[in-house]
Amino acid sequence: PLAGEVVSEETVTDCGIVLRVDPSPDGAVRVVPGAFVADQPLDEVFTDGLSFVVGGDTGAVLFASPPMVFPNGTAVFAVAASAEGVADLTVRLDDFELSSPTYPFRLIVGRGSGPPSFTAATLVEVDSTAPFSMPGFAVLDPLRSVQPVTFDVVFSTSTPDLFLSPPAVSADGTLRLHARYGYGGVALCSLGGAHDEGRGNGPVRTLQKDRRVFEVRVWPQPALTSVRPFFGGLGEATTVTVLGRNFGSEASRGFSAERYE
Repeated sequence: PLAGEVVSEETVTDCGIVLRVDPSPDGAVRVVPGAFVADQPLDEVFTDGLSFVVGGDTGAVLFASPPMVFPNGTAVFAVAASAEGVADLTVRLDDFELSSPTYPFRLIVGRGSGPPSFTAATLVEVDSTAPFSMPGFAVLDPLRSVQPVTFDVVFSTSTPDLFLSPPAVSADGTLRLHARYGYGGVALCSLGGAHDEGRGNGPVRTLQKDRRVFEVRVWPQPALTSVRPFFGGLGEATTVTVLGRNFGSEASRGFSAERYE
């Protein structure tokens, strides 16, 4: 059997073994001597017959190669370049015939999950018609956004009641909004992201990232208001006056319906 000691200053979670290593801009091998020890002393001969088996998120983007633990309990983590985050792993001790129970442990690289890093478009143009969605609006950096991310959007508009549904960004980076029909204006928005350092295990602690600013321009839908005269003489030259709004202007971007009934 294995015994672990909490070596983290983080909030206690349901994972009793927590290890922390420093990140590296170029990637590095981090060694934690004595990370795992047996309940009873082992001589060198007996230790040679033991092996630690590491499981869990061994293929996470945090690692340049899978983690390993030497028979003497020293843990080795090849940290990927510029990676920060949390990996939930498991370890068990095997000899030639028997195995110990499997123990979960958590590796924290850097400050923990690290603030999520992402890029986002700076300008979105929509028409005041149907609901609008834009997949891939926010793109996460996989090395610095290991855990699920929650986005929040705060905004101000040039036109009151511009949106039926205000701008929102889902965890997969999709922007969704619904402008009110016939309305036009500009919304200045600020997008922020935070995620759960514990990946849902134990108490949640979020770390906020610098916000990204973007602009939403809502173009009013062209509309026909009247046609004069409604009936004209057949076979005769007739002047027809069409009145409407948002036609041919910069605001409407030249949009018009294909047909008006």
